[in-house]
Amino acid sequence: MMIADDTLKLSLDNNKKKTLKSHLMNSLLFEDRILLSDSQIIGNRNFRKLIRDNDELINCLTPENFSIGIRDSIDIRTETAGSPQIIEKPNIIEVLQGFISWDKCKWTSSSNDTLTKENYQKLFDIQYIEGKAKLERYSLGDASATYADDVLRLFDSEIIKQRIGKELCDLIHTIAREWRESHKSYRYPKSGLGMAFFLNDLPTMLKKRHKKNLWKQYQKEIIDIAQASYLTTLPKILNCNIIYGSMHKDKIEISRGLLAKIERIDDDIFYDSWLRLLDFEEGISRLKADDIAKLRESTEYKEYRKKINQFNGSEKALKEVKESLFQYKSLIDELIITKFPCFRSPRKEKREKFQSLAILSGLSTYGGLFLSGLALATSFTGMNLMALGLGITSFFTSPRDQKEDIKERRLIETDKQRIIEELNKSNSQKIEAEVSVLTGNQFSKEVFFKSIT
Repeated sequence: MMIADDTLKLSLDNNKKKTLKSHLMNSLLFEDRILLSDSQIIGNRNFRKLIRDNDELINCLTPENFSIGIRDSIDIRTETAGSPQIIEKPNIIEVLQGFISWDKCKWTSSSNDTLTKENYQKLFDIQYIEGKAKLERYSLGDASATYADDVLRLFDSEIIKQRIGKELCDLIHTIAREWRESHKSYRYPKSGLGMAFFLNDLPTMLKKRHKKNLWKQYQKEIIDIAQASYLTTLPKILNCNIIYGSMHKDKIEISRGLLAKIERIDDDIFYDSWLRLLDFEEGISRLKADDIAKLRESTEYKEYRKKINQFNGSEKALKEVKESLFQYKSLIDELIITKFPCFRSPRKEKREKFQSLAILSGLSTYGGLFLSGLALATSFTGMNLMALGLGITSFFTSPRDQKEDIKERRLIETDKQRIIEELNKSNSQKIEAEVSVLTGNQFSKEVFFKSIT
């Protein structure tokens, strides 16, 4: 779940907490299991707020559907001079302590409603969530070496040389080789690189070589290229499918040609729903843990996962995937409409477009693995892809196709729900009334409150 990265607004902006929850709930509905990294768990302020609020999302998580990718060692900076303390096979509390010792917290020092920098160091929520997850251990050394190989392959590609110049690409290769050689150790025999190399070491070394002007001119491009490979490293190490958001589009586009080739294997397909997409987002965010468990235990869910996992690229198999997907999606829609009738659209429309994709790996790391799946071409606010059994890379669409009137309607619905909740708290007398829906000759039951407001 790269949209849970602890540097993004979905993680750090309290106004995005509900959207983050919807993305995670959606993944629980469609995937076998979801995985967050240890740094995402620790640094994602909104996720930790959901834990502390005892949110329904957290109640949905179990070791059967939720994993935490955790490193095989952590360095803890000590007050005395010398090498840092190294803890092998740390638990997530020890990872947090290592982060604290190196001051890796990106949270603000003060806040009105969200967790503060001081709260970053508290342990109880981290301890609680660790008990609800399966721990997937990964090697920091392998991650560092994999990242170094991938990012340097990018700087050696013709497309990047055309973008920032052959001289700078060659120079980065030379500096990186020297740096890797000087940082070999028994812990990191393969040696590697990290984002810190591109943010701190590289500009210093370019300055020493009197190439400060190159760094000044191409700083943004270099960091974008470095981050493109960073986004793919851990999923590769842990053999995960990746769900990206639109905020990653530019960076992933940089490396797409080297990562994988994407081909459509069928025409676009449409799913007819009584739920508008934004109402679907709101609906799944309101579901209870029992609702999620019921859906995951349903015959429709099991059949969908079976068809996705057994998909072999044939037309027959693709048809079976579509049919199982739409049957399962209908089950979800029906549950949301049953529990929240106000979300039902006045008429059934083709509101969701799926694209059938085939992905052929371009890197030996994946062994030429052939993966296929369905990508939802429209998705939630701030994210333009739901990968359904997709894997490796993602297909993006423009967020500008969302109409302004839908955004405005959502604001109205949000205000309406807020008012209803407030009136419920005040035990206002309720009046039920039949109101005519203007679009068509249908009627919808609305609840009104007898109140001064």
